[in-house]
Amino acid sequence: QRVTATAEVLNDSTNVYTGGTTPVVGQGSWTGVWKSDTVANGTPSYSPANPDARQFVGWLVSSANDTTGEFELPTTLNAVSAASADSVALARDSTGIAYSLAEKVRVGSEGNTYFAFHVEDESVKADLSWSETPATGSGLLAQSRAQARRLSAAPGPDFGALNGVDDNGPFGSVTYPLTIDSSAILDDVLKVQNPADLTTTMSNASDASKWLKDNRGDMTWGSRGVMADVKWGGLRRDLSLAFEMDGDADVTASEQPTKFNQQVGEFVGGSDRLAAPQAALGMGNVKERFLYRDVPGSGTPFAGDLVRSDSVVRGPNWWALRDYANLYKRIRGTGGDYTLDARSYYPNVSAAIDKRYNLGNMFAANSGINTWDHEQYLGASFRIVDPYMFKPARANYAPVLLGEVAIFSALTEGSNLALGIDPFFYLWNPYNRKLKVSRYALKLTNFPGHITFWVTKAGTTQRYGPANISKYLSNHAGVGGSLSYLVSDLTMDPGEVIVVSPRSNRPANANVFHDAAFPGTNTDNQSGAILTVFPKVTGQTVDANGNPTGDSISWEQVPLDLTEDVGFLYAVHYSAKGSDGYVLGQQQMSEHVWVDASMPASSVSPADLSNSNLFGEHLQQIGNNAQGHISVPEYFDPPRPGAQSALSPPTDTVAASTLVNTKRFFGITNYLTKPASHE
Repeated sequence: QRVTATAEVLNDSTNVYTGGTTPVVGQGSWTGVWKSDTVANGTPSYSPANPDARQFVGWLVSSANDTTGEFELPTTLNAVSAASADSVALARDSTGIAYSLAEKVRVGSEGNTYFAFHVEDESVKADLSWSETPATGSGLLAQSRAQARRLSAAPGPDFGALNGVDDNGPFGSVTYPLTIDSSAILDDVLKVQNPADLTTTMSNASDASKWLKDNRGDMTWGSRGVMADVKWGGLRRDLSLAFEMDGDADVTASEQPTKFNQQVGEFVGGSDRLAAPQAALGMGNVKERFLYRDVPGSGTPFAGDLVRSDSVVRGPNWWALRDYANLYKRIRGTGGDYTLDARSYYPNVSAAIDKRYNLGNMFAANSGINTWDHEQYLGASFRIVDPYMFKPARANYAPVLLGEVAIFSALTEGSNLALGIDPFFYLWNPYNRKLKVSRYALKLTNFPGHITFWVTKAGTTQRYGPANISKYLSNHAGVGGSLSYLVSDLTMDPGEVIVVSPRSNRPANANVFHDAAFPGTNTDNQSGAILTVFPKVTGQTVDANGNPTGDSISWEQVPLDLTEDVGFLYAVHYSAKGSDGYVLGQQQMSEHVWVDASMPASSVSPADLSNSNLFGEHLQQIGNNAQGHISVPEYFDPPRPGAQSALSPPTDTVAASTLVNTKRFFGITNYLTKPASHE
């Protein structure tokens, strides 16, 4: 394999290819040739870590052997002397300085006939040809050829820019915008076949010849080339063309890039270690192909940094790169006011027609193949059900859920005790374009911590709890074990961060458990979820020896009268115990936080989300064990008391009369992404 470069890029007297000298006038444009696959001693196995060790072939310029006088390619710059009578200037600039010098070589052993030449490297010159020619017709062939012209080279140059900063160059007839209709010069440019013809387009004829002499080494006309693999030989694939071969075809459950999917072993599938072991659901039985896949000991780029013996690190796949390259086609708008419609990653729920088939819950969607690329579940000894975790064929382009905050309150609902939960969700548009989403759903399954109430009447206190939030939710009819919030018709400016929350004047198609969310903090006495069933402690459970092991719990409504006092506590120490030494209430899983974001269909209403099958395509999950055995340092997580300590007393105790239609806030929890500059 061969690679070329001009002598001016080797302008260093220590470089072995300059013969210990720097290029002189007339030598900077010389073209050198190297073998890219061998080092200087000819041994195959060139390493990019030592680029100057490539084997040099010679300079593509005429030279005579010092002994025989016969033609040879020089291998050092000082083989030809600029002051020698045997050197000749093949080209000069407008001031007469030699642009290209070459040595004369005698033809035959006698006589006065000589030749001299210099092969120029056109690939280092700017292409002046105007490739953005309009289509010759509206037919498919004419349009496809026009598209090929646009993709085969860079768009035509701005000839006005060649006039220089003082605008005193020869292209005085350029006007903007630079189109054929507005600039007469472009009509002439389309007739040009070589750089010499370019002088006919110039407004100043006296400067035309000088301009051409001064720029001939930097400009060319109609340059074409190939994308060569200079290390291993052959041709490389132009990814801009490869990603265009299916136009704007998307990757969904009903649409695939057909031609792209046929490039087996290059962009999809294959028989080597970069191919997936199986096809993800919804991909037409086509296996993904990774840009890299590393396991310990494989010798691949990240292999040395893997510390777990069963770890696998995989690339993105080529589908994701294609999707990103074509993203510009999905932007709408004009005049700088551009909008991108939100999109979810894929494969997703729609691929399997199963709400569990998403990257947040892949352990619940077994593909049936359990022998390849095992992913160890952090903090436990077992492996997830489906050890092959696909990489998305297209990425999320949707508002990012930065986290949530919730405040807890005590109040009355009618004549009953009630628990109020007001959540706030923080959304971010990370893109430099407006982002629009028709429906954005938030599903809240659990907050970390647990809540306890005490109701006291005539000196007798009844305890309710402690119980975690998910227990409160699962024991309310119509909740379905989680709260949901639907944001509709949301448009976010580039970089914008907003908070959304439920409000009391909710639409008719929403309720307190499956509500609508709107921009802003909309908390009042009737906003958010209001829960009216509580975990009443009715006694103790005991073991075979009669020793207490836990609380007996009955979930009931709690009628209040104005003479009673109500105490309340939100606590974040887990497995809190009573005086008898057992864990109180129902605290199981109280160390976990789960919040999911998804994109339902545009016809879905807030109340529809009581049906978990209507959440649509999954976007994001925030989930963690907040007790601390899996640390997530990117999130704010307040200090917590040690587990299995005594249950704390109430935060406060108030008269029931103060809670009538009035929220008394007593707890707050947050799980928010830290800003990048946080320390």
